Amino acid sequence: MRVVIYLGGFMYNSANEFSYAIGESMMKNGIDVKYVDLLSENRGELLNNAFSEKVDFVLSFNGIGCDIKIGHESLYNELNIPFVYYLLDHPSHHKGRLMVPINKKIIICLDNSHADYVEMHPEITGITTFIPTAARYEGSNYLNTEKKYDIVFTGYLKTQEELDKLFPQSMIDVKKYLDNLVLHKRDIYIDQDVINMVKSIPDLNYVYETTYFDMDSLINQCDFYVRGVKRNFVIEELLKRGLTIDFYGAISNSHEFLNYPNLHNNGMVDYKDLDNVYAEAKIALNIMPNFPEGGHDRLFMSMVHGAIPLTDCNVYLEQKIPQGLIYFNYPHVEETILEINKVINDDDYRKTLQVANYNEVIENHTWINRLSELLYVYKESVAYWKDMEK
Repeated sequence: MRVVIYLGGFMYNSANEFSYAIGESMMKNGIDVKYVDLLSENRGELLNNAFSEKVDFVLSFNGIGCDIKIGHESLYNELNIPFVYYLLDHPSHHKGRLMVPINKKIIICLDNSHADYVEMHPEITGITTFIPTAARYEGSNYLNTEKKYDIVFTGYLKTQEELDKLFPQSMIDVKKYLDNLVLHKRDIYIDQDVINMVKSIPDLNYVYETTYFDMDSLINQCDFYVRGVKRNFVIEELLKRGLTIDFYGAISNSHEFLNYPNLHNNGMVDYKDLDNVYAEAKIALNIMPNFPEGGHDRLFMSMVHGAIPLTDCNVYLEQKIPQGLIYFNYPHVEETILEINKVINDDDYRKTLQVANYNEVIENHTWINRLSELLYVYKESVAYWKDMEK
């Protein structure tokens, strides 16, 4: 089997790391993998070499390269090759790519609710399924690593003022609605919640019903806003209670969190170096993007490197990882704080959770596990297409 995996052109460098990780898993299983960096100066030569022999399928995180053509025809239609989209966030962010006319299309979503979104949009054709991300495992001495940090958080932080700029003043009711979601609703299904929001705000509903209304753009804005508000809310609650957070990522110089002496701003860190950060942390704060029915790579990565995840809860995590995590309970913050302090101060308790988390990831959440799921979907799709061609 030969697989082409695309690199480059991503909004975040984690995607290239995922590409290499799943590619390595393929090669360990005897699959011939050809990487094509679509930002390379010799992109054309790389593509020609990659497709010089029969290719079983193309894998692309977020669907980059889906629009490559031979003349006026899709490369993948011309060569009769399945194209696999592995979407790293809500499908509404990638709807344009998803609608590119490719005959054999497989759409993989990181969250089960994202797959539901795709299937509710008939203009997006293809076989859709749910496969979360995973941890890249290269051996770990996590139990012997000295813990320098009580809590680490990696990502970006926006000020409330920066988040407010996503919406004009006339949409103040939208922000109020979304703020209320963050504080009172555990499982936020951003596409459905935004539709419900539009229906509940008379002026917005009138515009939606009487004019052309770009619901996907609104979903994307709300997705970004909710993610930022959740992060600020959780981190502020922890800082106010005197807990120390080591922050790695991007933050505005005007962010009020920088005034807290217990927030240590360590600047940016490359994604490939996160495993070292997690190995030195007792707790890794993972504030989920809008994944109400899925996992997240930072969560799995911290688990396999010995940091106990402090994360918001969802249906998938409850079912798949029943122990070993600290769930941030929004209405009952004090209960969460007690558990955090126990993990920080009780070494034996923390090591019990570390062992459980490590074993859980090694058994169920590595890229080898995901490759098995991907190949099953691919084989079932090929069988389906053959039946359709009869």
